[in-house]
Amino acid sequence: MTERIKQTTKDGMNITVVVLGIGIFGFVIYSIFKEFFSSKSPTSIFACALKKCKNDPRITELLGEPIKGHGEMTTRRRARHVTSVEYEKNGKTFIRVRFYLKGSRNTATVECETTKNSPRSHFRYLFVQTDSYPPEMIVIEDNRLLDDQI
Repeated sequence: MTERIKQTTKDGMNITVVVLGIGIFGFVIYSIFKEFFSSKSPTSIFACALKKCKNDPRITELLGEPIKGHGEMTTRRRARHVTSVEYEKNGKTFIRVRFYLKGSRNTATVECETTKNSPRSHFRYLFVQTDSYPPEMIVIEDNRLLDDQI
């Protein structure tokens, strides 16, 4: 009888460990999916904004071809993830993203903001400012007045 109790307890613990492992694995997969494949993650906002910047002839002329985008630079000169801030105002959730562009002639900083509920390629604003002196500002999109009226 004691052998049966020991075996049942052992089997129960093994099943608990397996179920817990599957739960942790599922959470990790969900987190990765949410970060890289969600339409409103900072990574996807960066990709959409970078595409709009590359397609704008004013930016191509100002920075030179080819244009590359990257996040913050580390001390070892490696590009890290893009800087993003999520905040709530008047019941809406906003995501603000900052990243950098580098062309053959110049570099620039990009600032953009969107709401969580807006369509994928809609930005409240999308600005590009050169890092040279005097700085030049290019406004690709500015929908703040329209969004504030809604």
